[in-house]
Amino acid sequence: MKSIKKTGPGKYKARITWRDGAGKRHDTDRVIEAATLGAAKDERRRIQLELSGAGDEWTVAEAITAWRVAMRPTSWRTRRAHLARFTERFADKRLSTVPTPDIQRLIAGLPTSDLTASHHVDTYRSLYKFARAQGRLRGNDPTQGLVRRETAATDAEWLEALEAPAPRKALIGDELATFFQGLLEQEPDVYPIMRCQFVLGCRIGEVVALKWSDIDWATGVVTIRRAQNSLGVLGPPKGKKLRSTALGPEALAFMRGHRAAMDRSGRRGADEWCFPRPETGRDRPHDRWPYSTVAKRVRRVLDALGLDLDTCTHALRHSHVTEARRMEAERMATLTAPASKELRDGIGHADPKTTEVYTDESVRRVAAQGYAAQLEQRVGNALGGADVVSITAREKPVRR
Repeated sequence: MKSIKKTGPGKYKARITWRDGAGKRHDTDRVIEAATLGAAKDERRRIQLELSGAGDEWTVAEAITAWRVAMRPTSWRTRRAHLARFTERFADKRLSTVPTPDIQRLIAGLPTSDLTASHHVDTYRSLYKFARAQGRLRGNDPTQGLVRRETAATDAEWLEALEAPAPRKALIGDELATFFQGLLEQEPDVYPIMRCQFVLGCRIGEVVALKWSDIDWATGVVTIRRAQNSLGVLGPPKGKKLRSTALGPEALAFMRGHRAAMDRSGRRGADEWCFPRPETGRDRPHDRWPYSTVAKRVRRVLDALGLDLDTCTHALRHSHVTEARRMEAERMATLTAPASKELRDGIGHADPKTTEVYTDESVRRVAAQGYAAQLEQRVGNALGGADVVSITAREKPVRR
């Protein structure tokens, strides 16, 4: 049946659907008296809002304000631009009254990539999910009908993208030694932080939040319990669960020496934190390094050494994954198997695909070489030692 149907002069039969505070769906049929079809639709909408208790429903602006308070600062920075466009278009509308086609048109008009459009969709759905959980979305959720924008690319566009140099995210080979030597000479205060990050493969926010009590000095096992955001606020690590990684014998000895150096330095917090910040002569809310400061110093060293990287403090996490995958590739001669569970557990990747994204392309070249050598060994007898010269010699003479 149609949602609204004329049954006689000035009378319409309407199917009304609404959701209660718990999100449960209800349906009912009502007879509406109205002079025109448009007036009947308006009356149906009024009844729908009344039945759902939408007087308690947030407007878009109210929902975004409440969500921002509940959101972590780093998450807000990611979503701020998405929500700014949404607020500009629909700020005063009740959440359930925003038409799905209007949101879809907003997404279609974004002058950005399909990936960005997908991020917008995810943000809008998360906003409505939050409002529903707070009991402030009483009607339907218009974001559930959204379709992610997909723009077809031609073969020429694909080739152009593949031929363009990919941004580098990891240090490989001799670059690691060059970087650490430059860091030791130019930024000795930051050197221990970045060395620890490379060995552990952790996020920089997790490294600067390490305590001495997180290290088992007998075994080298390090427990990641917390992370520091860009504002210096401590919280759980990404994924909100503990995980274990480890320092090798050499790294463990280095950290023992670093601890002795911190004890001699007299820095505030040196008895608790692995990387207490140097005294700066000004008041600070905490004794740990802000990772924005670490990033600036690392970028300065990279630029001085002529190392062009797309990331700076995250580069050593990519480098850790790359070196680990290189060892696995050399051992297996191929990269057909996903990253080992030990590697993924240590760096905190639940999905093997994420670990592959972190792996530099040079590892795949190592795997290809190993695969080719392994193939030649296995089928050498089948080839019978034939080469291009002997094959050419057996060719039939050309008739003149």
